[in-house]
Amino acid sequence: DALEMYALAIKEASAVEKRILELSAKAGEESKKEMEADLIAPLYANRCMCYMKLEQLQDAHFDAENACRFAPDWPKAKYRLGQCLSALDRHAEAAQAYWDGYQLDPKQAGASAMLKLFKSSVAMGKRQAKAEKEKEKHNKPKSGIVAYDHKVPVEVPVPGSNELKTLNLYFNDDEAPPEIAGRFIRENNLDPSLLARIAHHVHTVIQQQDA
Repeated sequence: DALEMYALAIKEASAVEKRILELSAKAGEESKKEMEADLIAPLYANRCMCYMKLEQLQDAHFDAENACRFAPDWPKAKYRLGQCLSALDRHAEAAQAYWDGYQLDPKQAGASAMLKLFKSSVAMGKRQAKAEKEKEKHNKPKSGIVAYDHKVPVEVPVPGSNELKTLNLYFNDDEAPPEIAGRFIRENNLDPSLLARIAHHVHTVIQQQDA
């Protein structure tokens, strides 16, 4: 089926790539660059497409980056990179890739399509940024006050005396006792040696709440 065909193509591409790299290593610098642009870059671009068909997006992105590295002036390499970044929901970066590809040759056959993808990615990037901003705004506590799931009174020694004072310790359900104790000590300028005792106290409180 198609999945097996793409897997076979990738396997064969890897073997060809190795041979090309061996040949380019023996060539002069000028010939090497030519070989990289004419042979190696298309190999990566084509394997990138295979990976995308297999929905292996990270591998596809790796190959697209290599295609651009070996052929920085090849619009198709930028196009493949834009495709990968779009699939990864990195629309602002995709827009930049499409724009770079368009600028390399505005008169190329696929220039209008590249420009259209650029505009589409810009719009999607703006919507994505707006959504993230709204989410951040929604999750941001009002008046700078952090909301916690629990509040526990803790007795701590008063510096320079034998007295104790009670302070409120706040924490969330997804925090570990050492993390909670460390923050409590930092916020209240307490002796770091209290960390183990306070962490144990928090652990006991959590166990009692879960019982």
